[in-house]
Amino acid sequence: MERIRIVPFKINFEQVKTIDKYLNWFLYLILILGVIVLTLSQVFQVGEKESYSENLNYVIGIFSLFYFIGDLLKKFLLQLAEQRRRKDFIDNSLNTNLADSRSEGYYSNEEFEPGVYKMGINCFENSFFSMTISGKMIKSLLIKSLLIILLFTLLVMVTDKITVATFLQFALPYTIFQQTIVVIIYYFQVQSIFNYFKLLFSSAQQEKRNLLLIHNVINYESTISWAGIILDDKLFKNLNEMLSAKWEEIKVDHGIT
Repeated sequence: MERIRIVPFKINFEQVKTIDKYLNWFLYLILILGVIVLTLSQVFQVGEKESYSENLNYVIGIFSLFYFIGDLLKKFLLQLAEQRRRKDFIDNSLNTNLADSRSEGYYSNEEFEPGVYKMGINCFENSFFSMTISGKMIKSLLIKSLLIILLFTLLVMVTDKITVATFLQFALPYTIFQQTIVVIIYYFQVQSIFNYFKLLFSSAQQEKRNLLLIHNVINYESTISWAGIILDDKLFKNLNEMLSAKWEEIKVDHGIT
């Protein structure tokens, strides 16, 4: 029988993902329009080419303003979504009533009594999923970054300085580079947190373990807050069953009972 899964804060993250999707389309649209205009400008004379560049800069400025506003909205909604998730995390772990409603079936550790120990287990599970999914995201982001580098190299080789300067005004290259760097740093930080959880549950003395668990939970939440990234939902759905089974093995291997 399939386990009932209720996630009250899911709608908040869906809103953020929708805005993020449209922002990405917006960036690619700007790039496509810019490349079209740059290509057409090569056909005209110098004076006409400068006119095209000025018009392009004007269009880029308007679109950049809209992107900036949309990105601020996305970050604001992401913070609200994370607040709801944290409340649910604390409620599930410590049996408090911070959230308006609780999730069901989101965590797979319901056999444990509420307390710091369960909070550590829940965060251990979260770090495992976050580490694995963010690690899978790195490959596609590196490919995108490589394509941007190749495109820029091509522009340097076959076009003039005005074209190169105009390309550098697009938001897309910087956005992709930033996303790539942030996800890589996020992955290694969460990996470190995950490995520390393994150490705590395997060998830490019980009288000191709770304090160390709280410290590691804070590190995890601080990392999420700093990165502000949205994990790939498609990857999560594809890997969820396999990762859930692996998580049960991890609990057994580290004596989590």
